[in-house]
Amino acid sequence: MSSVPAKFLLPMAHAFDIAVTTWGALGAGVLSGKYKKGQPHPKGNRLTEVGSWGANVLSDRNLTIAEVVQGIASDLGKTPSQIAIAWVLAQRARANIVPILGARRLEQVNDNLAGLDVTLSPAHLAQLQEASRIQLGFPHDFLAEARWLVFGETFPLIDNHRA
Repeated sequence: MSSVPAKFLLPMAHAFDIAVTTWGALGAGVLSGKYKKGQPHPKGNRLTEVGSWGANVLSDRNLTIAEVVQGIASDLGKTPSQIAIAWVLAQRARANIVPILGARRLEQVNDNLAGLDVTLSPAHLAQLQEASRIQLGFPHDFLAEARWLVFGETFPLIDNHRA
C-alpha cells in the first residue's frame, strides 16, 4: 500500500477506521535538515553511497520540500525533524496516523518526540501542502486544459455528482 498516494489512502483508511502507519516520516533523513540544495551532501551514508537509491531520494523536488520544512522550523524555533513529524501528525483529521520514528542516537529520539508537541498553523500546513503537491502530468494536465475538445460547449451542463 505504500505506493498508493495519500490522497486515496487516507480517505479510505478514515472511512474504514483503519490506522495508517507511516514509514519514513523524515524522508530517509532528507527532512531532518542534514541535506541542503547546493551544498555537498554528507559522505559515507546510505543516501550518498555509489549505486545507492539515494539519488532518487535526494532529488531536486525532495530538497525543495526540505527547504520549506527548514524555513518553517526556523520560523517556529524548532528543528526540521520536529516540523516533519508535526506535519505527519497534522494529517490525523484525514485518518488515524501512527508515524514510525527511526533514530540512531538518544538525542534524535528526544528531538523526534518533541515533534509531538508542535502545532502547525494553517498557513504553515498550506506551505507544506503546496511544496509537496504531486504533479499529475500527462494525461491529466492535458485533459484539464483541453476539456473543450472532449465536451465542447456542454461541460457546464454536466451535473457534478460530488457537489
